[in-house]
Amino acid sequence: MNICGCINRHIESIRFRWQRRRYLWRASYYYTGMSVALVAARSIRMITWYITMQMLLIGVVLIMAIFMARVCNMFSNVIISDSMTTERLMTMLGCSIKWLPWVMAALMAITIIFHSSSMIWMFANSRQWCENRFNEAAVNAVRNCRLIVRGNVPCTLTMTSGLHKEIRECNSPQYLLSKRLMLLALVENTSRLPCSVADPAVCNAFNEVLSGRDVDWSRGELRGCLGKIPESLDAFIDAATSSDLYKYLMLYSIIWAVVFFLLICFFYLMKHTTEFDAIIYQAKDPTENIIVKIMQPFTPWS
Repeated sequence: MNICGCINRHIESIRFRWQRRRYLWRASYYYTGMSVALVAARSIRMITWYITMQMLLIGVVLIMAIFMARVCNMFSNVIISDSMTTERLMTMLGCSIKWLPWVMAALMAITIIFHSSSMIWMFANSRQWCENRFNEAAVNAVRNCRLIVRGNVPCTLTMTSGLHKEIRECNSPQYLLSKRLMLLALVENTSRLPCSVADPAVCNAFNEVLSGRDVDWSRGELRGCLGKIPESLDAFIDAATSSDLYKYLMLYSIIWAVVFFLLICFFYLMKHTTEFDAIIYQAKDPTENIIVKIMQPFTPWS
């Protein structure tokens, strides 16, 4: 058995012969469209590990999609005389065109699985996705918390930091309780009396609490403030409406479900309406392993 000849044939099968013009303009449009869509997805930063992993996958696929869009466009317009001096580079680029879509198909499949599972999770257990929102009384405490953390107060408080992490913590019920910020909630949900730490009287009163002194919250300037720390925030939950964050996540998931569907439709339209060159097209082989057979329908050249 000629082992060297067998190895050479395998190497030759994965090489890309570039000496012809390639009709890849539809593929170029497809990967350009994917790039634009993924740029929008990558620009949205989330703080949970789950979404961070999804953003990481989208970022990797984005880089590959930009590369594929540019290289496919280049090969669609290349002529033999222009590329004779760069045969080695063109061969490497051609090899990447032939096999990089397999990697992209795998990463896109993982991304779609992530997205589908998140949508199921949001509908099945919405309370873990910030479904509940505070009522107006507790929202007032959140506003005061943000003013304090940003340092937009008329008195000196030890809590001021201005860190984004601290500002985000103002949405946490545990943070509002542990930092005694619920003292600055409204006395009633429908109260018209103000309670803003931007008022020097309220700011000084809260500073006295932080210093360990007692404060009479029933006096004139402080009557709009709750003036006590509840054991829990159950009474401050607005059960009638969902939180803005939950609505945003729902909108984000639904939009990207539509985007993924359109990308898949465009992919198969491009795949079945374009006659690709034989050196790019990857015919089915009965001897291929099961993973290759599963991935073939999701690659453009097979």
